[in-house]
Amino acid sequence: MSTLWITAATILSVLNITKVRDENGKEEEIDTGYSSGIVNHANPFKANFIPRSKGAEDMARSAAEQVRIH
Repeated sequence: MSTLWITAATILSVLNITKVRDENGKEEEIDTGYSSGIVNHANPFKANFIPRSKGAEDMARSAAEQVRIH
């Protein structure tokens, strides 16, 4: 569990996460609702995950690869 947490934190630390823009360049609003049931979770939404630099992109890819290996 701690490996997953560290990997997620590493990936998020090197990415800028932004709202998706429509064809007119306006940011699309995110549905902040959630499902209810035995397990609650956020409704699906779109977002852009943009590396902060080439080094950041390499680090995120490496961390994601480590998750696939385990």
